[in-house]
Amino acid sequence: KLTSPPILAYSNFSLTFELQGDVSTQSSVHPVQEQEGLKRVVSYDSRSLNKSERNYAAFKLQCLYVSEVRGQLPKSVQIIL
Repeated sequence: KLTSPPILAYSNFSLTFELQGDVSTQSSVHPVQEQEGLKRVVSYDSRSLNKSERNYAAFKLQCLYVSEVRGQLPKSVQIIL
Protein backbone atom coordinates (compact mmCIF):
# COMPACT_ATOMS: atom_id res chain seq x y z
CA LYS A 1 0.00 0.00 0.00
CA LEU A 2 1.35 3.40 -0.93
CA THR A 3 -1.03 5.21 1.39
CA SER A 4 0.32 4.05 4.72
CA PRO A 5 3.80 4.43 6.24
CA PRO A 6 6.51 3.55 5.55
CA ILE A 7 6.04 4.66 1.94
CA LEU A 8 9.78 4.82 1.20
CA ALA A 9 12.67 3.09 2.93
CA TYR A 10 16.23 4.34 3.31
CA SER A 11 18.68 2.73 0.88
CA ASN A 12 20.97 0.17 2.45
CA PHE A 13 23.87 -0.27 0.05
CA SER A 14 25.00 -3.47 1.76
CA LEU A 15 21.77 -5.15 0.58
CA THR A 16 20.76 -6.23 -2.92
CA PHE A 17 18.56 -3.96 -5.03
CA GLU A 18 15.74 -5.41 -7.14
CA LEU A 19 14.40 -3.25 -9.97
CA GLN A 20 10.67 -3.27 -10.58
CA GLY A 21 9.01 -1.33 -13.35
CA ASP A 22 6.20 -0.94 -15.79
CA VAL A 23 7.03 -1.38 -19.47
CA SER A 24 4.43 0.84 -21.09
CA THR A 25 4.16 4.27 -22.70
CA GLN A 26 4.46 5.85 -19.23
CA SER A 27 7.76 4.55 -17.92
CA SER A 28 8.02 3.82 -14.23
CA VAL A 29 10.84 2.04 -12.45
CA HIS A 30 11.85 1.79 -8.82
CA PRO A 31 14.54 0.00 -6.84
CA VAL A 32 13.23 -2.30 -4.10
CA GLN A 33 15.10 -3.87 -1.19
CA GLU A 34 14.08 -6.57 1.25
CA GLN A 35 14.43 -4.99 4.68
CA GLU A 36 13.21 -6.59 7.90
CA GLY A 37 11.48 -9.31 5.88
CA LEU A 38 9.47 -6.85 3.76
CA LYS A 39 10.09 -5.60 0.22
CA ARG A 40 10.36 -1.82 0.43
CA VAL A 41 10.65 0.78 -2.31
CA VAL A 42 13.68 3.04 -1.88
CA SER A 43 12.93 5.54 -4.68
CA TYR A 44 10.50 6.28 -7.48
CA ASP A 45 11.18 7.51 -10.99
CA SER A 46 8.73 8.10 -13.79
CA ARG A 47 8.71 9.86 -17.13
CA SER A 48 6.93 9.81 -20.46
CA LEU A 49 8.60 8.07 -23.36
CA ASN A 50 9.57 10.15 -26.38
CA LYS A 51 8.22 9.37 -29.86
CA SER A 52 11.02 6.98 -30.87
CA GLU A 53 11.10 5.22 -27.47
CA ARG A 54 7.39 4.38 -27.82
CA ASN A 55 8.38 2.08 -30.70
CA TYR A 56 10.93 0.12 -28.62
CA ALA A 57 10.35 -3.57 -27.95
CA ALA A 58 9.70 -4.50 -24.29
CA PHE A 59 13.25 -5.81 -23.81
CA LYS A 60 14.79 -2.58 -25.11
CA LEU A 61 12.53 -0.54 -22.79
CA GLN A 62 13.68 -2.63 -19.84
CA CYS A 63 17.31 -1.93 -20.78
CA LEU A 64 16.50 1.78 -21.01
CA TYR A 65 14.99 1.72 -17.50
CA VAL A 66 17.99 -0.11 -16.05
CA SER A 67 20.41 2.39 -17.59
CA GLU A 68 18.42 5.33 -16.17
CA VAL A 69 18.33 3.85 -12.68
CA ARG A 70 22.03 2.97 -12.91
CA GLY A 71 22.82 6.64 -13.39
CA GLN A 72 21.08 7.46 -10.09
CA LEU A 73 22.93 4.90 -7.96
CA PRO A 74 26.45 5.20 -6.55
CA LYS A 75 29.20 3.65 -8.71
CA SER A 76 29.90 1.08 -5.97
CA VAL A 77 26.46 -0.53 -6.49
CA GLN A 78 26.52 -3.41 -8.98
CA ILE A 79 23.57 -4.29 -11.19
CA ILE A 80 23.57 -7.92 -12.26
CA LEU A 81 21.34 -8.86 -15.20
